[in-house]
Amino acid sequence: MVDYTRSIMMTGQPIPPRSPRRPVRAGTLARVARDLQPHCQEAVGVLRALANEQRLMILCHLVPAPLSVGQLNERVPLSQSALSQHLAVLRNAAMVRTERQSQTVYYSLAPGFVTRLLAVLHDEFCSL
Repeated sequence: MVDYTRSIMMTGQPIPPRSPRRPVRAGTLARVARDLQPHCQEAVGVLRALANEQRLMILCHLVPAPLSVGQLNERVPLSQSALSQHLAVLRNAAMVRTERQSQTVYYSLAPGFVTRLLAVLHDEFCSL
């Protein structure tokens, strides 16, 4: 049975049950687990970076286009200091990249796995 308590507390509305996903075959899952073991430390670093609501919101705001720190600060309700700290965590996890144009630093999603992770999160939580 699914516990909807947290979703009700956060939004006031329960999240309906998700549609069943195609199960992963045992052999495939065993191979994935075996292949992932040498990379667990790196994977944990990525998951730690994602395991914060504000950082996930920052990544979502960067999906359409790169944004400056000022533009991000208008969209994410954080002090500039807190925003900079979250951006540093995302940079250290190789989830965002920077580009300086004159005195303005623009942040964008790093190419590759970040967009795939966001797509998985979208499929799991937004495609009800």
